[in-house]
Amino acid sequence: MIDAQQFFTSCQQLPCTWNLLQSLTLTSSTLARTASHQNVYTLLRNASLIALKMPQLKTMVLWNSEPGQACAVIYQRHTASAMATLTWRGTWNLELSDDVVESWKKVAPGPCYLRLEKEALRNVDIRSHGDAIHHLRLPDGVVDSESLCQIRHEGMMQRMA
Repeated sequence: MIDAQQFFTSCQQLPCTWNLLQSLTLTSSTLARTASHQNVYTLLRNASLIALKMPQLKTMVLWNSEPGQACAVIYQRHTASAMATLTWRGTWNLELSDDVVESWKKVAPGPCYLRLEKEALRNVDIRSHGDAIHHLRLPDGVVDSESLCQIRHEGMMQRMA
């Protein structure tokens, strides 16, 4: 499995664009409570640079989970309105730096307005990736609802064994 940072580094070396790509979901160990904020900011800036090579991009999700913690950064472009959102959702707090926000403003096309959202997940029990996906409310396409139920059920069964 490739980490998002490795993916973005490889993509920066390619001169191509992904003209039809609309959705991308990646995990990254950089998105951890113990990671330096600077490393997280670098990941997010690199993600925005690659997103510029994806003119049809509607959704990009970067997420990570470990026992007891989970977070996601979710970019969504809303075609019905001239708006895009960049959401931080997690069990720990992160203030996005000004340069990260500016880099994502460039991804939102034309007169599109970028809205920042932040949601702290409090009093949630993250014991598996299934728990993380559930509480992070990752967009459709990451995993279908039936598979998510099965993943969470298997996680509970393993804890009981």
